[in-house]
Amino acid sequence: MKIPIFIKNLIKKSLIPLDKNLIKNNLIPVDKYTEDAAALAAVMDFSYSDISQVQQHPERVIKSGPHIVNWYLPSFENAFYGGVMTILRTADYLLQKGGIHQRFLICGEAKADIIFGNIIKAFPGLKTCEVIVLNTAQAIDNIQPADFSIATLWTTAYVLLKVQNTGLKFYFIQDFEPLFYPAGSTYAQAEATYRFGFYGIANTISLKNIYESEYGGKSIHFTPCVDTKVFYKDDISRKDNPKRIFFYGRPGHPRNAFELAITAMRQLKNRYGSNIEILSAGANWKPEDYGLEGVIENLGLLTYEATGDLYRSCHIGLSMMMTKHPSYLPFEMMACGVLVVSNINNSTKWLLKDRQNCLLSYPSATYITETISEAIERYEDLEHIRINAAQEIINNHADWAVEIKKIYKFILFTLNAETKSNGVLMQSNGSIFGSMLFYVRNGYRHYVPDIDWINDNGYTWPNDIQIVSDETLLNFLPARPAPHFWSFADWQNPPRNCSSMQMREIAASRLSGNGIEVGAAWSPFPIPLNCHVRYVDRLSKGALNNQLCPGEDIYNLIEPDLITDLETLEGIEDNTLNFIVACHVIEHTKNPIAVLKNAYNKLCSGGYLVLVVPDKERTFDKSRELTKLEHLILDYQNPSSDKDREHYVEFFKFASPTEPNKLDETVEKMFYEKADIHYHTFSYESFASMIDYVCKNISPWLSVWSQPTLSNSTEDIEFYFVLIK
Repeated sequence: MKIPIFIKNLIKKSLIPLDKNLIKNNLIPVDKYTEDAAALAAVMDFSYSDISQVQQHPERVIKSGPHIVNWYLPSFENAFYGGVMTILRTADYLLQKGGIHQRFLICGEAKADIIFGNIIKAFPGLKTCEVIVLNTAQAIDNIQPADFSIATLWTTAYVLLKVQNTGLKFYFIQDFEPLFYPAGSTYAQAEATYRFGFYGIANTISLKNIYESEYGGKSIHFTPCVDTKVFYKDDISRKDNPKRIFFYGRPGHPRNAFELAITAMRQLKNRYGSNIEILSAGANWKPEDYGLEGVIENLGLLTYEATGDLYRSCHIGLSMMMTKHPSYLPFEMMACGVLVVSNINNSTKWLLKDRQNCLLSYPSATYITETISEAIERYEDLEHIRINAAQEIINNHADWAVEIKKIYKFILFTLNAETKSNGVLMQSNGSIFGSMLFYVRNGYRHYVPDIDWINDNGYTWPNDIQIVSDETLLNFLPARPAPHFWSFADWQNPPRNCSSMQMREIAASRLSGNGIEVGAAWSPFPIPLNCHVRYVDRLSKGALNNQLCPGEDIYNLIEPDLITDLETLEGIEDNTLNFIVACHVIEHTKNPIAVLKNAYNKLCSGGYLVLVVPDKERTFDKSRELTKLEHLILDYQNPSSDKDREHYVEFFKFASPTEPNKLDETVEKMFYEKADIHYHTFSYESFASMIDYVCKNISPWLSVWSQPTLSNSTEDIEFYFVLIK
């Protein structure tokens, strides 16, 4: 049994030293297994209190901003090695697609700069990651907080078990690790980690089934894939003779059945001599140490690209696996057109199908020899197996992004499911709300946009839907729509071809704390549900009801909490708000620059001003002149009633055309009644110019996020700005 390097280093550092006197006095036998198992028993330890504590703490996950994940890994030398590669590939996806900061905690002796170099060599996008070495008790005590933490080897799960400053804990399971050891103390210690209460991320359906059915865990599974840029079929590299045979040789790793494999290789070499060439790779060992000189050439540890080249030069590949995971090698060799030989294993039969995409053998050296002999002698006749195997990879195992997206969604699904409080889903059987679905919580009803929201928030359609009457739903106050989750990466680089509603959700996705929305009326903004929102309008609910337009529903009208306007925000103290939202409001103000100044004053440091503005060219304003920056500055510096009246003239002349002989009368009436109009018109560029002027001359906003008008010329009529104080 090989003791993990991590444990060796812990013992070296004397975190819990093994009592050598016990061995010296023959109280502990000195056989290798007992020595290693005793060391593991001393270090990998937990109490009743440890195992009884609640492991999942969603309340510790930050409500907004980029999340952080702590990965607990053993030290590694080669980032391109199977399981490590999958971990880093997942981390890269979580960073690039999810905007989640990646922190790698290396459990054992290592040099952080070397590990970092290995990581970015494999995935350059991870250049912003952190690498921290946990090689002392002090380093473990000083582990930095994270929203999510992921153990990746059973020994690292023991470290994570006792970590308290994290939100949700996950277990990245890439094999049934107890089987790395004989039944005994160490097997039991490895198996115990499956009962720690972590959420499982299982590499293959077999491991998911084990984690859930035998240990009561909850998990997602992904299916291994191959990098088709490295592993692809090219028969040109194969010579007809000699037949080249590859086998995965790793002495000291019992699960790969090294002893059975090399015995079969001797038999094959005795039978075929120079007509075959046997190559091995995967570990550094000397054939002569095992009596295999002249039988096998061991290539040791190869680079990622060299591995693909090797497979394409081989006719037959032997990959033995005695645990619950098929290893990555069968996938990679199949992709390269190799005729794969493996052992019969009930846990891998979902992939390895005898005489369909591979040849399977019983675990006997002679039987393995006979199986590979058939592959040698009937190589051309068995071409259909190689073709089927390559097609299997192309069809089902060639897109890592699809598989890793499952992990990303599972993390978010788990978070949402954990944080789900008193919210229920309701749908009316009456006529008022039709087929609309609502998320009802704390006395408010939030419109649910689609089934993706249902799935992503831990509900199941239709099992979790309560059918109620219109009267029941009317007992709950109308509220903002329930937005989807959008990551920090989405905020930085919004998806192409998203809808205007999705862009509104993205614009608001960073909001948290207490704030206001101005002018919500019948269509409140999709502000995250964890925010506390007060609604502000210049009109009361009764006055808004009198202005009801076709398509606007009285049942969805938001009652204002405060009557004021966006220009003054009178009644709100300075430096008290975390956010202000105004959608299609600023164009209704006489003095937009004053709006930006007053909003700045009302916000706390780090507060957000979210503005959605109609694009002049996509609305009824398209016949009007674009409001110039000089005009806006003059309105700010020298406001006057006469200039305000000019806006009414322009509006009723071009935006809402009135018969020429009635224009003066209409303007006078509307101006006297202070009718609601678009005082100004904007394009994305002109609005940006105004923002730039304000930042340089009036209010020093810290940063500005913006998105121009979207591409659909009939549906997309607005652009987006978010200013951060």
